[in-house]
Amino acid sequence: MPLLSRPVRHALLKPLVDRLWWTGPAPGATEVRERILPTGRAQLIISAGHADSVMIGPTSKSVDIIRRGDRVTVGAAFRAGGAEPFVAVPSEELTDITITLRSVWALASLPDRMAELRADAALDLLEAELLQRLQPERVTPTVLAAERAIRAGRGAGAVAAWLGEDRRRLVPQFRRTVGVGPKHYERIRRFSRTVEAIRQPQPPSLATIAAELGYADQAHLTREFGHFAGVLPSQLLGSASGSLNHVDTDKIYKT
Repeated sequence: MPLLSRPVRHALLKPLVDRLWWTGPAPGATEVRERILPTGRAQLIISAGHADSVMIGPTSKSVDIIRRGDRVTVGAAFRAGGAEPFVAVPSEELTDITITLRSVWALASLPDRMAELRADAALDLLEAELLQRLQPERVTPTVLAAERAIRAGRGAGAVAAWLGEDRRRLVPQFRRTVGVGPKHYERIRRFSRTVEAIRQPQPPSLATIAAELGYADQAHLTREFGHFAGVLPSQLLGSASGSLNHVDTDKIYKT
């Protein structure tokens, strides 16, 4: 199906929102079955012209969804810890759950306006909406700095000392804002890097990936992968797609 994706442009949004995306109708498809692999991030999904828009809270495990393939869908993928300033609900309360977007946003005519726009204009409208709804006082710079450090490869156990923060204070604050604790988030990040390596067109061997990403061995990689993805690594080998954390469930269960 047609897909357009871009990063946000406004400086206030860049630390909080990873990407905006738009998908068009898939020819001949009324339903698209997907597995969303965990990233530790939240996202909102607006069904253009329809009332069933949702927000998916920070994901620490895979979730299977059925998406209407005959609709235009517009969404935002937040950075870890980036959703709370837009919805005024602690991410810890939304982890691994999906809620109607109307329960946290007064959508008014937004979905209908999306349906009338070209893809690039719809993304511009969503960015303007996010900027309008941003509550800067709810941004937590210390947690965002800790998340960036873990994402860059710094060990979760060392982040508090590196930032000069009290670990007993940082850990619950991180969990409240990101949705999971620092060590759990570190595991999710390693899983995401594993997915990226495995889904290359010509991926390295699993033993090589395990060694490069700090698993104890290939068996450890396989256990962790099964925990987060619900499938074996071999089922996703070389399965490159437009979105690394989205998997066509019909295809993986045919392998």
